[in-house]
Parts: sequence; C-alpha cells; structure tokens
Amino acid sequence: MTDEEIIAEARIRYPIGTIVNSLGGNQGETITDLNTYYWEGRHFRINSDCSIYRKDTGQWATIVKLPEPVIINNYEIY
Repeated sequence: MTDEEIIAEARIRYPIGTIVNSLGGNQGETITDLNTYYWEGRHFRINSDCSIYRKDTGQWATIVKLPEPVIINNYEIY
C-alpha cells in the first residue's frame, strides 16, 4: 500500500475521536489528527506518535471505541 492508500484507509477506519490501542503499546489513545503522518521503521504513525499500521504484517491498530455521531439534518456526522 502507498502512503496515500494507508491514510485514506485510516480516515475510514479511525474518524477523529476514535479511541485505539496503538500497535506501539499505547492503550486508549484518542485519534485527534489524521493530517500529520510519518513512517518510523515499519510503523505508520499519526496523531504525533500513534502507531496505527504495521507494514511487515499488514496489521491495523485495535479500535476500542468509535466516536458518538452527531445527527444533523438526519445525517450522522463523525
């Protein structure tokens, strides 16, 4: 996967406000930023230091809780 494909998938999997267990060991980390991302070795990191994807295994971070949607004009907004 390219960086663009990974971040596109991350935006679908982890809307802002999602709580994840990072692949780097951080538990209960809240996703606050999907615009800043980088590779550190085999880990794809967002949110300043949250490892959400591991290149060698194709593993994604575990979702603990998705954000509550806000209903606006009968649409769910995350």
